[in-house]
Amino acid sequence: MAADDFDCFLSHNSEDQPAVIALAATLADLGIRAWLDFQQLPPGTRWQDGLEQGIQASRSVAVLVGPHGAGPWQEEETQAALNLAARGQLPVFAVLLPGVNDSPKLSVFLSNRTWVDLRPGLDDPSGLERLVWGITGARPGLEAPGRDGPAPLNPFLGDSPQPIGRDQEVRRIFEKLRAGNHCSLVGPPGSGKTALLQAIRPRLPGELEIRADQVVWINFRTVSGLRGLQSAIVAELGGERPADWRGLVAARSLRLLVLDDLGGMDPGAEGLKQRRWLRGLDDQFRTKLLMVSNERLDVLFRRDDPLRDSPLMGLDPLPVELAPLETGDCRRLVELRLAGIGHRGTDYADLCSEPRQPRDLLGRCAERFDRLCQGQAGSAP
Repeated sequence: MAADDFDCFLSHNSEDQPAVIALAATLADLGIRAWLDFQQLPPGTRWQDGLEQGIQASRSVAVLVGPHGAGPWQEEETQAALNLAARGQLPVFAVLLPGVNDSPKLSVFLSNRTWVDLRPGLDDPSGLERLVWGITGARPGLEAPGRDGPAPLNPFLGDSPQPIGRDQEVRRIFEKLRAGNHCSLVGPPGSGKTALLQAIRPRLPGELEIRADQVVWINFRTVSGLRGLQSAIVAELGGERPADWRGLVAARSLRLLVLDDLGGMDPGAEGLKQRRWLRGLDDQFRTKLLMVSNERLDVLFRRDDPLRDSPLMGLDPLPVELAPLETGDCRRLVELRLAGIGHRGTDYADLCSEPRQPRDLLGRCAERFDRLCQGQAGSAP
């Protein structure tokens, strides 16, 4: 891994992964490349080696503080990051994520440094501006003729961390799972699947009347092969050896397995093994699946299982599908993004005149915002 391949190393608790993924996507939209362990470290990599390589390949280190506190490795990770950063003269700072209380617990080293507050939301313009400033060393915003101060950060950049207009879909997910059924959440890229998962995550134990440790979250971008899948589940259940999965699943009474980015599952024979194994969890342990993908289960793996039904087919014949937002929800999303910016919502009314997926709407609004800002600068005397 070459030095300076990444702009920022993101240290985080795996329990906060949905928010971390959303934040990394927002940074990517701003042209900032973030280093995340589950995206960069292949299975079998020694954690210590991967950590050092990741920090050495990054220009800054952000320690993300979420509502779940420090993860099992994050204390060691933070200290190692501070030590390596001190030698490499890299900036290190804390970032408070949504859901953190008013008195976050920071290490002595981090509390003595300036930090970024994203508690108002991952799309908060002020917080994002400070985050970009901390990562790049340059404060965003260029002086525009005729303006008082720097141009505002585009409020439409990045996916929304909270779902807008998805109350009915959330109700359907809980209804399916409470009834003891599997559930499939389907939507094209940019429809808000990650935001919806992030919103329902803390509610799942209460809604289903189960313990939090009876729910395991797996992202298929982070696992490879059946053994990798079993290893990830065993690790989430507090075990070490993949061969112990059966005893751990039974002992913990695993009730729900959330499978994010199901389309990232291994293709071909390896993926078929994973799907057969997952189907068997319900038969053996009554473990239900919440499956998240861009396509319906009846077509998702058709290219890999052309001569036979996929083991996951039929698990949820009526999936929860994320349709484009209605026009009223589009207007609401735009108004939330413009709050405190000083721009008029009427400038974007035509973009809200038909149903749109959130990312499509925000992308169009971002282009409009930039044009409006450039027009104001160009018309200044």
